[in-house]
Amino acid sequence: TTLPSLLHEVGYDTNVVGKNHFGWYKTNHSYVTQGYDHLQLYEGLPVNDDDYNAFFQKEMPGVNPLVTCGLGWNDWQACPYALDEYLHPTAWTTQTALDVIENFDFGNDDDDDNSNDGDTNNAKDASKKMFLKVSYHRPHSPYDP
Repeated sequence: TTLPSLLHEVGYDTNVVGKNHFGWYKTNHSYVTQGYDHLQLYEGLPVNDDDYNAFFQKEMPGVNPLVTCGLGWNDWQACPYALDEYLHPTAWTTQTALDVIENFDFGNDDDDDNSNDGDTNNAKDASKKMFLKVSYHRPHSPYDP
């Protein structure tokens, strides 16, 4: 039993964004969910195609997302990130988490303007709940703030 599976049982929509190292099913090439309903992952490992790597390759086809002034996985030195800031794993994780929150239907405002202005003419079920775990890959190396 996991925390997200218990939360799901009592009505939470469970989400995880970022680094988690949950494991990988080799037979069907998918992540072990650990009870989460929705996963958007950056594992920071070159062996799996994850959500961050898919985003990065869409934005920068053929470019290595770890290109940071020659730093390797176990280097202790630091240097600035070599690409635009929005491509950095920290920026991706933060934006993805914000998107999850913004796009979640909390059920407390039914006028479809995402304003939470209290206009509940056609009230939805106000009991919708979300659990969101956000985990950042950095400060693991490469140190490229």
